[in-house]
Amino acid sequence: MFFFKQYIDSVPVTYDELHVYADNCGGQNKNHAVSRFFLALTDTGRFKKVKQFFPVVGHSYSPCDRDFAIIKRSLRKCNRLYTIRELTELIIKSSVDRKFIVVEVDEEMILDFQSWWGKYYKRSPISQETKRKPKQQQTSFGISSYYHFEYDTAAKGVCKAMSCINGLVVNTFCLANSTRTPIQPPQNLLYTDIGVPMNPTKLEDIQKTLDYIPDEHKDYYLDIISKSIVANYIDNNV
Repeated sequence: MFFFKQYIDSVPVTYDELHVYADNCGGQNKNHAVSRFFLALTDTGRFKKVKQFFPVVGHSYSPCDRDFAIIKRSLRKCNRLYTIRELTELIIKSSVDRKFIVVEVDEEMILDFQSWWGKYYKRSPISQETKRKPKQQQTSFGISSYYHFEYDTAAKGVCKAMSCINGLVVNTFCLANSTRTPIQPPQNLLYTDIGVPMNPTKLEDIQKTLDYIPDEHKDYYLDIISKSIVANYIDNNV
């Protein structure tokens, strides 16, 4: 979400329509937090229209796919990478014309979108087209089953969803909460001073690899372990 917001903040206000193409990864792109963020952009008037497209797997052939191929060629020539900074430099240098811009994200840049959107929007309302039908014929906002979403400032709080791109069958969902609280952008950080949550198995893997990390790079991993241990200790004792 940080990258979505950072990019949109850089777009001149003269542009009033946004088209977004993404893969179907639920953890990154196709989820309720991202959907409500785009809806908020039209509800607050930042864009008149926002359209989300999720091309069929294997048929997107988008520019970013070609960019990843450029990076992979450089990765194949690289024997080892120990830190994010080394990976950043590799990505930047992988393009002959230096086309890639890399932002190294830290905890102070990651906002809590997951807790934010529930203040303003519902999770799984029934479509306007089926809400008067018998319960077994009603359609709820099952976000994973749609591949095209549209948001329009002329219909605030509303999402139009299609099961295929530019599909003829449209389901209209009123996602806005009845409270009509004025929408404010997220302010709270996702990760606070207590540390960053870490899967115990991943943390154990990092600890096991320490013996193989050169001394000049160990501080990077020790910092991760330190923050994760604090977070897990607090989480387990709440």
